Amino acid sequence: MTLFGRSRRQAWGTKVVYERVDDARGNKVGAAVHDIGSTNVLTLLVVPTPQGGIHEVSSRIECQNSNPFTWTHSFHIVDGTLLDVGRTDQMPAFCVPMWAEFAVASYLAEHDKHEPVECSMIDESSGDAHPAAFACPGTIAWCGASMVPCGAVMA
Repeated sequence: MTLFGRSRRQAWGTKVVYERVDDARGNKVGAAVHDIGSTNVLTLLVVPTPQGGIHEVSSRIECQNSNPFTWTHSFHIVDGTLLDVGRTDQMPAFCVPMWAEFAVASYLAEHDKHEPVECSMIDESSGDAHPAAFACPGTIAWCGASMVPCGAVMA
């Protein structure tokens, strides 16, 4: 299934964001597609690696009412490796998988008067939870150190 060219029928209330990935010189080097739907958050990402290869991610996070905090399951294929993570009772109540951060950032970018959101970010590869904070306008921080402009995606 491809999302390019709107080949997938979209339900009311969904949002597709096509994002160009540039290098430090401003050259187009990759692309990301984010699809925030009523029951899932999809991300497709293709970027070059420092070693000259290609890094590919295909992510699907199941949720309710376009709310990534209601996620129940996440599936990710990262460079050909499947990561299949189900939400467990041991995970913090207010958490999102790492590949759902775009949905939180997108929501806050559209609601600039929203209070900052503090939660836990789940690392899909290990299942570990890390502190995260989202605020707009301003920055998004997660895993204790990273800061990126609101609405941006960290890969």
